Amino acid sequence: MEVRIPTFRRPLLLKRALACLRNQTHEKWIALVFDDDAEKSEAHDVVHSLNDPRVRYVRNERRLGSALNLDRAFRARALAGASYAFVLEDDNGILPEFISENVRMLAARGHSILLRNQLIYDQDDQQCWQPTTRCTKGWYYGSQSELSFLEVQGSIFFNDCIANGGLFWDTRRVRSEFTVGEAVTDSGIQEFCRTVQIVEPILFGARPLGIWTRMTNSQSVRSFESNRRFGRAVQHLRIMCIAAHGKSLVDELWRTAARLSATKMLESALADIFFLPVSLRYMTALDLKPIVKGLARRMLVVNPISGYRGMHRQCAYRSSRIRLV
Repeated sequence: MEVRIPTFRRPLLLKRALACLRNQTHEKWIALVFDDDAEKSEAHDVVHSLNDPRVRYVRNERRLGSALNLDRAFRARALAGASYAFVLEDDNGILPEFISENVRMLAARGHSILLRNQLIYDQDDQQCWQPTTRCTKGWYYGSQSELSFLEVQGSIFFNDCIANGGLFWDTRRVRSEFTVGEAVTDSGIQEFCRTVQIVEPILFGARPLGIWTRMTNSQSVRSFESNRRFGRAVQHLRIMCIAAHGKSLVDELWRTAARLSATKMLESALADIFFLPVSLRYMTALDLKPIVKGLARRMLVVNPISGYRGMHRQCAYRSSRIRLV
């Protein structure tokens, strides 16, 4: 079992994430802590203070930035020879049965990818967790335990996607690639890119065994401009998906919309990319807002992922070498 933990100057959160990992009922794992700090040694000190040979420290030779440091952790193949892998961001956590239940579910069903539901915890300015009763997934996936790759890719038309902290895979058998490359520099957009790179059926674990941390505004803020760029990126990915899969995807989208009672949401998403004949139906009804907004977004907002080609090829990170310290 291989756990990749990207981090940067958050020693208290790193300690908490590692404590969750060391509390797992499944004890055979290796953790690779990817430190993006080339100046300080806070993460190094945390790792060595544990005196746990399962936790290995990896310092980046140069500063990558949070998105690229995270992306390198998502290489589908093993980095340290393990059969399974997942990424544990330093501000998130996992419950004690996370690894054992995910391994059991994949082995029993013969799949290579699993998406695990996560509990939402609020974090205050003192970096303390406050549990809530809400989960990150469920509305789109429902009670389904298996989803086709078209259902997975189609989730971006319903404002959903694969979550970083819920993705768990078999490094020996997986056919999809999760790294998205240097053209995508926003970690939120990366999740949508990973979603459209899924090329095989996946399992959904509805029981929430992961922890996703929601920060306060003082800790994490998405500006108005970044929201505009985010919307433009999702629009671009939707266009790419339609171009790649055509009628088979559109038919799957309408089936999903019927299941979710979300026909209007889908119509709006398709109108946003000016997909006919949905757009003509909006024009007939004189409901032009989604079409006008979509056209304005394409014309006025710079596409932040214009260089992204991930769903058309199996991405390979330019260097898979890591240096253990």
